[in-house]
Amino acid sequence: MIQVLNSVRAGLVLYVPEKVRTRLRTLHEERGQAFVEYALLLLFIAVAVAVTTAFTDLGTKIQDALVAVKNAINSALPSGGGGGGGS
Repeated sequence: MIQVLNSVRAGLVLYVPEKVRTRLRTLHEERGQAFVEYALLLLFIAVAVAVTTAFTDLGTKIQDALVAVKNAINSALPSGGGGGGGS
């Protein structure tokens, strides 16, 4: 029974047109290539941001903005707030 199924499966593979098989192989290769390209682009952006923040005062400005957001959130919370569980 298994041999029959294997031969049927092998026969089905033979009926796939060559153009379709070639296109499927190309898509598989392009998917891997696209992943590498996106990874390199992300790496380039990360290095550019790191260099920019290291050699300018942009890092300090970002930190000041985040502290301001944190302070705004803390001032909006009720004083003495500790999670809001009631008993």
